[in-house]
Amino acid sequence: MPKRLSKQLKESVLGFRSLDNKEKIKFKQIEPYLLKKDQQELLRLIKQKRARISMKRYGWSFLISGKDLLPTIISKEKKARDLNQKIKDKFYETRFEEFTERVWNALPHFIAPSLIGQLHIKQTIALQMVSTVPINILIRGDDEISKEKIMKSARRVAPLSIIYKHGQEEPLVTRDSKGVLFKASNSVVSITDIEKLEEEQQILLAHSLESKKSTSSLIATTKNLDRQMPISKNLAAQFNLIFYMRPTALTAFKDIAEKIIMDETQAVKKVDVDFFRRYFNFSKQLDIKIPAHLSQKIKDFTLHIKEKEEKLPYPITPNTVKGIVEMIKASARLELRTLVELKDLERVFNIFEKATEVPPPAEQSFLDSF
Repeated sequence: MPKRLSKQLKESVLGFRSLDNKEKIKFKQIEPYLLKKDQQELLRLIKQKRARISMKRYGWSFLISGKDLLPTIISKEKKARDLNQKIKDKFYETRFEEFTERVWNALPHFIAPSLIGQLHIKQTIALQMVSTVPINILIRGDDEISKEKIMKSARRVAPLSIIYKHGQEEPLVTRDSKGVLFKASNSVVSITDIEKLEEEQQILLAHSLESKKSTSSLIATTKNLDRQMPISKNLAAQFNLIFYMRPTALTAFKDIAEKIIMDETQAVKKVDVDFFRRYFNFSKQLDIKIPAHLSQKIKDFTLHIKEKEEKLPYPITPNTVKGIVEMIKASARLELRTLVELKDLERVFNIFEKATEVPPPAEQSFLDSF
């Protein structure tokens, strides 16, 4: 009997066999991710010993154990590659839907996890990651270590991140709309000590942000000079949100000590970062709408924020209003919703209330007590 015919006969006979217990268990785990017709095709390949199922564990930190197991078809068949892609797409879509229930509370804790407090800043960075339009954030304050932790973590989590270093050969921005700011679209560009930019660079940066030519979001830090801004008012006006990072108070020292003792300062795992990046990209496919009955609440809040302007060292501008609207949309997108809800407004309003608080007299630092 020819070899080819013998093989076909063998596969035909095997096609009538029943799956053993291990095969049944693994096939059961793959069923939720395939349509019936694809299940039947896979079942045929398994019975004919032309495919088997293997399980890959991701080990994510934020989902229930067992939910991180990805079934994978091991086979030389071309059809298996197509099925594996379908399985993987559905697997991630399912995990994303499950993650929406905890993303608002969970994600900020993966941004600078060793940094106590600053939750409103971490929440803003989480929203920045899923926004489909640039959201530009400026963090002012004298706590260089905390600012650097925030910046480093934002760069790590962002799907695409670019660092601008002072003195590097390539400028941040040029007159013909080139430079680091335009290097990659939909990226996050980070700049430490933005006040160190030469005057011409500050002017060009302000113009680029104002003209909306760049599709990249910006996260920058600067020093705090009491009630003065160390950058031009025109440049400050281009940021959607400006935070004052308060120094660590004496009352927070206990929390810091406990965190160190409990060894909770470990870096975020790469598998978690990879999941977040996939999640961000998936969420950006959604088109978000704001219901008419919530629009008036947003208008009222923007007027409320504008009233605070005279007590702040920077102006409340149309960019501030734009930031409020886009962050509200990002809040809905973060939970994979296409319609804004009241809780999205409440989240963003709280962030802007925190950001526009007038810095109080410096609290006693825990270092001052020694």
